[in-house]
Amino acid sequence: RRAVRQRTDRVIEVAGETRLGIAEFGDLTGRPIFAFHGSPSCRLNLTFVDDAARRHAVRVIAPDRWGIGLSPMADRQRLVTWADDVGALAGAMGIERFGVLGMSGGGPYALACAARLPDRMGAGAVVSSSGPMGVPELQAVMSRTNRLWSTLSVRAPIVLGALLWGIGAYARHWPEAFTRMVMARLPAPDRDALSRSGACRAAYAPMTAEALRTGSRGCVLDYRLQSLPWGFDPAEIPGPMHLWHGDEDLFVSPSHAEWLAVRIPNAIMHW
Repeated sequence: RRAVRQRTDRVIEVAGETRLGIAEFGDLTGRPIFAFHGSPSCRLNLTFVDDAARRHAVRVIAPDRWGIGLSPMADRQRLVTWADDVGALAGAMGIERFGVLGMSGGGPYALACAARLPDRMGAGAVVSSSGPMGVPELQAVMSRTNRLWSTLSVRAPIVLGALLWGIGAYARHWPEAFTRMVMARLPAPDRDALSRSGACRAAYAPMTAEALRTGSRGCVLDYRLQSLPWGFDPAEIPGPMHLWHGDEDLFVSPSHAEWLAVRIPNAIMHW
């Protein structure tokens, strides 16, 4: 994994003064997929896909969102503007058509691309995606942690920033203890799977520390944009969208997947 990251981590100017840090995994000559990390996380969230992507001739491009990891902070008011920057990033990299994959908190950002860039999209999928966190019926079924962080991101961002800064410091200085804490909170199927994969288990602390390497403002913004109106309606997504979700998910309730599946016209649900 270290060799892959050293070869591909870089910052790209996408439009005006906007720059995005990226990592690439898999077959660098393969079919391109822009893959969006969870929250709070960063491009290293996609490290585990490297071997599978190589086998299937897929080029996975994982950008850090604004203020996270290698990406400088940017003034963004709506989540949907991520689609503009991804379109510009693809143009800067000479990529015309691509797929998108969003994981957990990265799901809404993948959906934004599907809604705003349909002519450039080859395929779309989200895994354990949250719906709009500000919708009361979805807020009611969120985990206590997500509900708290979502609320703080809008009403008390400084408090959330301090909390996330502490989490980043914990992951950086005490990675083994941090990983044990994360493992203890996972549902049993996830915990069992990670227990069999040392590489995936070992990635948790580094990717969390990297997400907060320059501070917590970016991660606070990430939660805030997911909690405010997204700036698009999932019903606007014209193409097929694959929704993958675990029916024992403790972090993002399966109700979020059901909510999205009802509203996306060509949703394909995988439990």
